[in-house]
Amino acid sequence: MKIVNIITLTIIGILFLSSCNNSRVYNKYQEIDDCIWHKDSTISFSFNTEDTISHYNVLLNIRHNSEFKHQNLWLFTSSTDPEGNIAKDTLECYLYDNIGRPLGQDYFYVYEMPLIYMNEIKFHKKGQYTFDIYQAMRDSLLTGVESLGLTIEKVDYGKE
Repeated sequence: MKIVNIITLTIIGILFLSSCNNSRVYNKYQEIDDCIWHKDSTISFSFNTEDTISHYNVLLNIRHNSEFKHQNLWLFTSSTDPEGNIAKDTLECYLYDNIGRPLGQDYFYVYEMPLIYMNEIKFHKKGQYTFDIYQAMRDSLLTGVESLGLTIEKVDYGKE
């Protein structure tokens, strides 16, 4: 029983320390109902900013379980700025290595894989930005993806 308490306290400590990131300005997750992501379902995030000077990294965080049967995940993305301008992209994220081992962080049979979506960008206009993500796999019902997160971090060039 003592080992279980030590492991539990260690995991809680790691989660607490990893959540203390001063450069993180936005971090939100959207759960996928029953871990079944419909091809026509959109996962949306909205972020407001007044800062048009700083650089940011935008990451997608994919949480999946062993029901996900592919090595990689293809995503269609769409970002909309405050003036309604839309930028679209296609992203690929490897969730398993070549021999079938899950990549990313393991949280009790749920795996989290971060994916750089936008690197060192500026938000050129003040206001609300919307990020829409769609699964772009051949499966119309994609199983095993539990949630998708969006993290926006301010780049701190002073720490490099």
